[in-house]
Order: sequence, then C-alpha cells, then structure tokens
Amino acid sequence: MLTDGCILTLDVGGTYIKHALMMGAGEPAGYPGQTPTGSGGSAGEALAVLAGVASAARLKARECGLRIDGLAIAFPGPFEYDHGVPMMRHKFQALYGISITPALLEALPGVPIVYMHDSTAFLLGEAAYGAAKGATSPAGVMLGTGLGFACMAEGRVRVSPDQRPAVRVWNRPFREGIAEDALSARGIAARYAARTGTERDAKEIAARAREGESTALAVYRETGVMLGEIIGPVLRGLGSDRLVVGGQVARSAELFLPYTGLDVPVVCADSLDAAALKGAYAYFRLGRERAVEVVGDDLKKVTIQV
Repeated sequence: MLTDGCILTLDVGGTYIKHALMMGAGEPAGYPGQTPTGSGGSAGEALAVLAGVASAARLKARECGLRIDGLAIAFPGPFEYDHGVPMMRHKFQALYGISITPALLEALPGVPIVYMHDSTAFLLGEAAYGAAKGATSPAGVMLGTGLGFACMAEGRVRVSPDQRPAVRVWNRPFREGIAEDALSARGIAARYAARTGTERDAKEIAARAREGESTALAVYRETGVMLGEIIGPVLRGLGSDRLVVGGQVARSAELFLPYTGLDVPVVCADSLDAAALKGAYAYFRLGRERAVEVVGDDLKKVTIQV
C-alpha cells in the first residue's frame, strides 16, 4: 500500500537530466541520479528519454512504498513555462515548439506538473534549504557553460511575466564582449589559452592552479575580479544582502571567490548538484504565488546602467 506522497523533481540540462524523489525537508527519498538527455537526437528520442525517466521514477517510488503526488521540473530558457514548451535553438532543437507535458503524463497519468527556470530553481533551493537561507534579499549566480543569475526579495524569487529571471546578467556588455564570455567555463579556458597557447578546460586549469601553477592561479584570480566588476553594481541596485555562487565552476570557488571585492557576503552553494532539484521541490510545495514575484521592466531599469 502506498501511504506516503513524494514529488519527482527534474533538473534538465543540455547533457544530463538530474532527478530525485523528494519529500519532507527537501531530502531525496529515492531515485537520485542523472540520465543522458539525448538532446541532440530527434523529438521522439528526446521525449522518450523524459518519459523513461518518469516511468523509472514511478517504479522506484512503488518499490519504496511511495506515491508520486507531483512533478516539478527545472528547465533552461527560453521555455514556455505555463505550457511545458522548449523554445531553445541552441539546445533541444528537435523539441522547439513541442510541449513535453503529454509524454510525461503518459508515464505519470493525472500527476500535476510545474515548470520553472533553472536559475530560479537554483536560488529558491538555496534559499529554502541551503546557503541563502536566512538572507533577506539574496542573489544567485550560476557559472558553467553559461552565466545564470536570479534574485529574491521577501522570500520570493523575482521573475518576469514569462517566468524567466527578472534581471539577466549574461548578455551585459563587458570589455570586448559580454559577461558570459568572461565568467563562463569557456571564458576561463580562453584566457588561459591566450596566455599559454595551450587549450585546457576550466576543470584542468583549476587542477593546475591547486598545484601552484602561476598562470592558472592568475586566470582564476582574474575570474573573481571580473565577477565582482560585473555583479557588484547589480547587487547594489537590487539591495541584495548575500550572493550564492553555483554551477560547475563553483567547484573551484576557493580559487576566485576571495578576489571579488564585493561588499556583501559571497558564499558557495551548499548543494552544487541538487540545488535546482530542491528549488523545484520548494516551488511545487509553496505554489507560484508564494515562491515567485512577477515584476515588470521597472526592475530592469534599476540595474541596466552598470
């Protein structure tokens, strides 16, 4: 007999779908792990992967004596969050304009589904269960293949009417390019290659920095300085009182966070792997009205001239 309810949470990335069954205080009750997305394949293949993840979760929940009461999904944008429709040209091209909801409901009939932006989910997860807990107006930045940003006020993540983060930092002009060019993993790799003539990824460069290589250390130190230059004016404009840093680059946080020069506490996320899963869970439990605040262009005007 299935006596306890849980929520299936998914964090959909370009390479993997992270997943877990969650209940209680945001702790996995089962099925933690990740599954390749198959995002480069056909629409049918990508939908089959999503349905397969949901079907496997249903079986796992049954084995644990649990019933799945809901499905909460963190998905990168652009995405129609009210209808479950990817609108990306750079990832999941085959799913452009196609709702993923029917495939999920085939696996989990009648289960309510909610979608949210992955950056929004990251910050909400850290605010509910992690490094942003207790802050009044925290902000979060995700450094990895791209640059994500989200901000909160009075316990709610601030989003635009299309449910994407209200303030976007990734495309802000910075030096000869944009912010994402500087702070993403590829930006770290590009600066290292420019100085050494050798191509290495951000993870390899971090390993060399920990071994004491001066160039690698300098590249990461510069990353911290750039983060402060880019994010500092935004945080001041928003009145943020804490910055939480996540994403794969944050696994090397000790190499760059000390150099941001920010005048608010800067901390690494408590849960680099599961923050978005926990945020999706919190979103489902709280409901949209309590989890997010929809704001218009006025908020952008506060921070646009930086």
